[in-house]
Amino acid sequence: MHAESLWTKTALDLDAVRELTLELKPKVDQPAGTEPGLILVIEGLGEFVSTAVENALVEVIKAARRNGHLVVGEQETSAWGSGWPLIAEIRNARHGIVMQPDPADGDMLFKEAFPRIKRTQYPLGRGVYVRSGKQWTVQVPLPE
Repeated sequence: MHAESLWTKTALDLDAVRELTLELKPKVDQPAGTEPGLILVIEGLGEFVSTAVENALVEVIKAARRNGHLVVGEQETSAWGSGWPLIAEIRNARHGIVMQPDPADGDMLFKEAFPRIKRTQYPLGRGVYVRSGKQWTVQVPLPE
């Protein structure tokens, strides 16, 4: 199965991202309501910092979060500490999953202290899910 077949729409370069943000803007401006809303997944979030599409992405993310849609941003943990508007817009939600976390990740990402964590307790696919100041250990399925 190709990764593209998992998604309704994909954008793999800056021009396609710009087009997709224009297409998504009216949709994310509508409340999610009782049915599941849109899920916006941005892989390699930091790669869009200081590009021509950064502001458009920030606007789409703000509207999506404000209207109850799910926004998922992915990048290496160390890159979440930057103050760029795109990074901050997602990080400020203080809600997410850290895979194979280090104890300092909780403070940096969520302003929540993680308990002492042994790496052996967190094999591939295991992480900490944080929402509203609460933490849960989760196991995410891995593709074959």
